[in-house]
Amino acid sequence: MTIENSQLFGADKIAFIHVPKTGGSSMRAFWVDLFGPDQVIRYSIDTGWFHRMSDRWIIPRTNPAVYLIRNILVNHEAGRQVLKFVRTLERVKSMAKAFDKLPDDFRVVHGHFSPSFIRGRLPELRLTTVIRDPLERTISGYFFLEKMAKHKNIKLPPWYKKGMGLEAFAFLPEMVNYQFNFIEGDLSVFDLIGTTPYLECFCRHFDPNGTIPIPWLNDTDRPKLTLSADFLSRFRKTNADDYALYEEATRIALSR
Repeated sequence: MTIENSQLFGADKIAFIHVPKTGGSSMRAFWVDLFGPDQVIRYSIDTGWFHRMSDRWIIPRTNPAVYLIRNILVNHEAGRQVLKFVRTLERVKSMAKAFDKLPDDFRVVHGHFSPSFIRGRLPELRLTTVIRDPLERTISGYFFLEKMAKHKNIKLPPWYKKGMGLEAFAFLPEMVNYQFNFIEGDLSVFDLIGTTPYLECFCRHFDPNGTIPIPWLNDTDRPKLTLSADFLSRFRKTNADDYALYEEATRIALSR
């Protein structure tokens, strides 16, 4: 499939599997800018419901400035209270218009779901995803949770322990081969696969002329790291399935 003959930017409905910390927030903004918020549905793993992006937010989150303001607010108690209030309003608004089944009128459904989950609901969906370098994804996930752990009233995964080091985090059973397990280990079910370094190439399949800029959202600040050769060797060996997945995804992405 090439940009010239791809049908993914035609009339087909698209399912985008958002593997955490792979650029999915940027992709969600891209879908909204490309198709409009009424045509983009987000699946919430927390509630198990679907929401149109036009009904989801009090403050649209497709603008990088919104993320900048949020990152400033979360570092102050008063700011966190403001965010908590806004999220309460958003929750009330979105749940009032939420639905448990996909409607007929949409272009993209986006969320943290597995291939079998979404195909079981609408088999004709064109399945897409983006894969990231396993080490980069793990480091990003670690510092994201480190940032979240500094704030009160933030629900964290039960397997995450505040203050645990990167190495301990990286080798948690829940983190090993994370992407491979998340997409159920089979790239053949996907109609289009991208990788984070080539996200713009991925988006051109839907926006051939490149008219929609990709906003890089939800970046996680992190210090400069020096990782030992022993750690890197052990990480690659332990995450062999993830590396094989990423290398194959890169090969596919560059061949289109």
